[in-house]
Amino acid sequence: MNSKWQELRSSFPVLEKRPFLNTAFAGLIHPKVEEQLSKTRKTYMENMSHFRLHDFEEMKDEARKVAANILGVASENLALLHNFSSGMNTIVQNLSDKRVMMMKDEYPSLNLPFESAGFDITLIGHQSSGEVSYAEIEEVVARTQPPYFAISQVHYNSAWCVDLGRIAEITSAHGCKLIVDGTQAFGAIQTDLSSIKVDAYLASTYKWFMGGYGAGIGFVSDELLADFSFCMASQNNLVFDEDGKPHYREGIKMLEQGHKDHEVIARLLEAMKLSQNLGFKEMEERIVGLNLLLANKLSSLGIEPIGRGKEFTRKNLLCIPFEQKIAQSLEKANIDCSIRGKAIRFSIHAYNNEADIEQVITALA
Repeated sequence: MNSKWQELRSSFPVLEKRPFLNTAFAGLIHPKVEEQLSKTRKTYMENMSHFRLHDFEEMKDEARKVAANILGVASENLALLHNFSSGMNTIVQNLSDKRVMMMKDEYPSLNLPFESAGFDITLIGHQSSGEVSYAEIEEVVARTQPPYFAISQVHYNSAWCVDLGRIAEITSAHGCKLIVDGTQAFGAIQTDLSSIKVDAYLASTYKWFMGGYGAGIGFVSDELLADFSFCMASQNNLVFDEDGKPHYREGIKMLEQGHKDHEVIARLLEAMKLSQNLGFKEMEERIVGLNLLLANKLSSLGIEPIGRGKEFTRKNLLCIPFEQKIAQSLEKANIDCSIRGKAIRFSIHAYNNEADIEQVITALA
């Protein structure tokens, strides 16, 4: 194993006790994140008002810039969220056109906001079975002309990793705005939106960034903001004139409702910096390599992962059809993974290694 990945793995002693292949459920928290949290807590206790008025504002600005740099977007179009759902619901409630196209079998956090808001939803595809077709997506977009298309970058119980560039070409060619749930990809898969026409990219960050719960990021393009009714507000939307009178200012800050927890932002910022230093390209290559190793070894046992064909791409997740005896064997071997719908899901991070894969295969052999 590369010394960099060995050093990362050594930061999590729990990995030597049991194979942890469940980052897609909740990622491990890096000790450096906890160290930064302790420093931030101490600074706050010593300089409470000054910290919240000055240091914390600088911390939030830096966090926006780091997240924007990771995605290749402008920091002015990026908001710090409490989580994916808070941002997604805010966007949905403010969209003027109540029509959207989505894939079938989406994760509830993506489809339920549209359903509860009474959107006319066009559903296509069969993601859970691994049957995907870009041609079908293009045909339906061209025929129905939806104003918005919402999709997960990585599907939660088939492991399909969407080609965002290809999807964006389809949607932009028909004037359709693309909304992406990046929660299962952000931090594990290198995602550069600088040359891809994505109008909204939102993600919770408690999985792949090794930073814990309570935070998320949301990018929204100026074109999508132009569709907003701006029916929500908090103090973050206010500007003050010379007499101190507040005025509502429309914009991305609507997604940052209420006061942020400085401890959460401190963890998020440290976690993003940590992942940046590891290198997203190298991290993705490491993850994809381990995923392919697991897929090949499972196939040698006659267990075929979900998703076949040249249009199905798998990167950081791997799902197999659920069977009770397989689930029982994994549980008996103390292997940490997830059951999602009719699938058993393995999720691999750069802190995993070949020995983790071997323990899965030994349990199922």
